Amino acid sequence: MNKEIKNKKTKNSNEVGGYNRDSYKMVNCCYEQQMEKRITKVVLCGKNAAIYNDENYTIEIEDLSGGEFVVVTKPYENAEGEVGGRIEIEPEDWPFLKEAIDEMVKQCR
Repeated sequence: MNKEIKNKKTKNSNEVGGYNRDSYKMVNCCYEQQMEKRITKVVLCGKNAAIYNDENYTIEIEDLSGGEFVVVTKPYENAEGEVGGRIEIEPEDWPFLKEAIDEMVKQCR
């Protein structure tokens, strides 16, 4: 008798582990429609360079409740040891930096 019950539970190909596949797909579909993946931060660095490096640029999309905007930072330390966000753009870096900034600006809403 246990075999009959077991076969009845697994006979329907839409049921997996007691859940109906169609219901599961519907839940996943609804969940996917409510969420999206956004890239809001890009680190522009040299090939094989560490993510945190004084030569890297960080391009981010930020929003302070007034609309999105792009922020570009490059860490630096002055002679007094103070760390700031001053940007010094090397001429040979500009084409890569401009391309990355343009991509992030297009994604602002």
